[in-house]
Amino acid sequence: MIAPCHEYKSLEIAHKLEPEKLKAKVASEVLRFACACMNMRTNGTIHFGVMDKVKGRHQHGEITGVPVKKEDFVDALDNIERCFKGSDQQSDARACIRNPRFIEVVDKDSVNNTYVIEYDIVPKSSTVKDKLYSVGIPKFNEKKKKVILEDKVPYCRVGANTPQIQETELVLFIQGLKEKDAQRKEAESSCSQSPVEYREDQKRKLSILLTCGKKYMDNSLRYIIVANKLLPEHLDNISFLIHMNPFCVFDFDPDSMTSGLCGKYKEHHAASLHFMHDYDKAAGLSTKDFVKNLKLFDRTSWIFCNGRKYFLGGEKNCDEKTWIKTRKKNMKKAVSIICNDILPKHSFVVVFLLMSDVEQPIVEIFHEFYAEMTGHEDLTVISESKENFKKWSNLAQISCNMAILKEISMTCP
Repeated sequence: MIAPCHEYKSLEIAHKLEPEKLKAKVASEVLRFACACMNMRTNGTIHFGVMDKVKGRHQHGEITGVPVKKEDFVDALDNIERCFKGSDQQSDARACIRNPRFIEVVDKDSVNNTYVIEYDIVPKSSTVKDKLYSVGIPKFNEKKKKVILEDKVPYCRVGANTPQIQETELVLFIQGLKEKDAQRKEAESSCSQSPVEYREDQKRKLSILLTCGKKYMDNSLRYIIVANKLLPEHLDNISFLIHMNPFCVFDFDPDSMTSGLCGKYKEHHAASLHFMHDYDKAAGLSTKDFVKNLKLFDRTSWIFCNGRKYFLGGEKNCDEKTWIKTRKKNMKKAVSIICNDILPKHSFVVVFLLMSDVEQPIVEIFHEFYAEMTGHEDLTVISESKENFKKWSNLAQISCNMAILKEISMTCP
């Protein structure tokens, strides 16, 4: 009941409707789904811009995105008061239906900005207990040129569908609400003791962030990893990183080669070991020769950002303040040359792995990528804990606001 059910709507044709018709269409889908979730006492998420059936080359659940005017999707919820039955049900619906979340789908083959739009439904037991909800679905009447409401009826979830509860089944359904209420309350109690992350939501969000809206990772995107220290238990769960075959890694762990991410990665792939000052291109050296010298497209460039233990060249780690004074300038040059001279814009995604306590240097490199990439569209943050994310977000807000940071971030359970 806490883990959400999902419903997908492509809107591949409907998104072209004029605003009043589009708002009615979106409201009809959201309110029907919300009514069903509230009656089933289950969390749910309805996604627009995701294929709801196999069609042509598109698969069910495939992210396609739609161009949107955000206000149309926000204003669609204005239908709640006229569609739900009675003031109590209207206020309950307002409490259970979350405002839409807009996730940009970045596709280098498209000239338009497209989005996946998600509405979460969270029917808390204290809100929905002992209640059966009915909703009148809004429809645009072409003859009358206005939105009219269907009769108010209750809905439920059956598998992946949202049917009306038939009169012949209504008494039995109402009798079952007491058990559903008890299950919901128990699920919420369990959740408060051991927080349950919405895994399906996380998978879909991570897919959008890492693939720029595609179905799977392919060779059209390159990946840049920025990581702090990984603990031994983290190293057993990095198979996804190995398969990504990153273009380069900015590694802030001086022990990475001997007992960290670099050593683990090198068990599977070759990597060239560098420091940030290696990216300080000599005057007169062409980009082509620079890339060739560092073998940048031949193997992953592993950049030690804060020293490297047991390196005979004397590259030692330092504290945050010393790093800012002595190494930040090298970081800025490295990020600049990668973003402006080596990799075309929107051809790569930068993934921040916050696997241990966040320090200022890794936040500084976030600021730099944000500036060089002129925004957050190709940035992803994966945090090992809510505590790490809280510290990270407090420091990173200098570059972008909290709403954006949450949009591009994932927190592990």
